[in-house]
Amino acid sequence: VLVAPAIGEHNARRARRLMLLGYGLTFMFSLCSSVTVFLLRHEIPKMFSHDPLVHEAAARALKVSSAIMIFDAGNQIGSGIFRACNWQRVTAWLTVVHYVVGLPVAWFVGVKTTHNAAGLYMGLLVSTIITSGTQAVIALFVIDFQKAIDEMAENLADEEAEEMSEGTALLTELATSSGSDFFFKEDKGAARVKYERPSKSALIRPLIRSSYGAFDPYGMDDDESAKRRAL
Repeated sequence: VLVAPAIGEHNARRARRLMLLGYGLTFMFSLCSSVTVFLLRHEIPKMFSHDPLVHEAAARALKVSSAIMIFDAGNQIGSGIFRACNWQRVTAWLTVVHYVVGLPVAWFVGVKTTHNAAGLYMGLLVSTIITSGTQAVIALFVIDFQKAIDEMAENLADEEAEEMSEGTALLTELATSSGSDFFFKEDKGAARVKYERPSKSALIRPLIRSSYGAFDPYGMDDDESAKRRAL
């Protein structure tokens, strides 16, 4: 969550430091949870069933599930980093790989062998290791936070320039239709629009025109008048 604000602040060094901190803390907490589930794998099933066969099957499944917890936590960190860097497409493809690999393996090991429920978790474990490992490698060795910052700044500049261009066209249209002496200047480099205040005669002319019909302080029809008041 904090990597995106660091990129917004143009602080690549802080973004990478937060990424490493996130991976470290996540590994520590997920390891504690995993060890807890592993040590209590025989006790947890007893809270939900009194059948010894259920206890045994659940204990085997929890043994594999405890390992999944570690790698799945890494998946969450990697996904957050990719979103911060505008790499959502990579996360989407890795999610597809997760199911394309995990479901067949889970079906084969869980149904075609004697592992049963634990086999289903083994398939998820394999796919989770693949996706989590891939995300970690990309995040640690491929992602360039400074490049991500530059791309973000460029995209924002393009969006701002487009908005300013649309605003200039709208203001010019309103000024032309009202007969006002607005004069607009667009600075493409800075993506800014400058305008001069209308002269007194430009303000009086619409009022004179409005005296011949329904009172309209801008001398325009209802739609254009509403646009002008909104500005």
